[in-house]
Amino acid sequence: MRHTKRLIESFKNCDYDMCRQIIFEIGGCTQIIEGKYDTKTTPLHEAIGYRHYDFALELISELGADLDIEPENIGPIIWDLQYLWSDTEEEQWKESENKLRLVRALINSGANPNPKVEFEELLYYIRYKISENEVTYPEKIHLWQMEHIIEAHTYGNMERFVKKLNKQEIDYIMLSNWGFSLIDDNMCDCDHAIVVFKDGERMSLSSYMVGDDEWDFYSVSIKDEQEYGTKYHTITPQTEAIKFLSLYSDELCPNSHLLDLAIDDAILCIHADAPCITVGVVGLDEKDYSNRKRKKLFETDNLIVNF
Repeated sequence: MRHTKRLIESFKNCDYDMCRQIIFEIGGCTQIIEGKYDTKTTPLHEAIGYRHYDFALELISELGADLDIEPENIGPIIWDLQYLWSDTEEEQWKESENKLRLVRALINSGANPNPKVEFEELLYYIRYKISENEVTYPEKIHLWQMEHIIEAHTYGNMERFVKKLNKQEIDYIMLSNWGFSLIDDNMCDCDHAIVVFKDGERMSLSSYMVGDDEWDFYSVSIKDEQEYGTKYHTITPQTEAIKFLSLYSDELCPNSHLLDLAIDDAILCIHADAPCITVGVVGLDEKDYSNRKRKKLFETDNLIVNF
């Protein structure tokens, strides 16, 4: 308890040199120590609890740290990062930014991205919370982005997805109703798309945060679209098959990830933009939204995709 009191006092005073000395004496940032009210904790848990996020990032990179440590009655560190404790929405946005940065750092340093607490996977617990719709808007977006990061690192297989695309055997595409937002008559945002191949395999495509203001695609093979608990808008070609054109980063914007698919006389452009993807259609010859070959991409009355 002596170490804990000194550590907490150092956190309150923002005395990081003293914090480093105490953590060294304890034996590392994930060593279990006594906390308040006869609980168990770790210096890393305490750093995050006292909102010393930059210092916590430093501790995460500590050699030999057990980033999956579970003190008694406390879940793994990454589990606790789903919660936002700030009172105002403005503060919640900032807290979310910091905690998503910690999530990425933990995973990149070897932490289990999808731990279980009482036999419940973090990914599915987060999805349950989103479906309950009893959180603030910042909390919902925070959970949404965290869900994508976890799924990408747990089940993502972009290499397999691109190999499937290269076979040029796409049957049709389904845009998720979840997160669906019409931008104009030829663009929309949605949580994910499902690409259905002629051999029957279905793979979802979505985006996840890989850095501050930086996103990339990830893909997951699925057995049944109902796993996502949402409805879909189906995109099918009128004449020619759907062909894979390219998957690349724009030279003018290296953090912008784009996927192009040719459908009849148009190009379906999908842009990775967390926590969703943006889908639009342009002419086959030029990527010019004002000169697109299709006059209507969406029928806005019932949100049916219309090619």
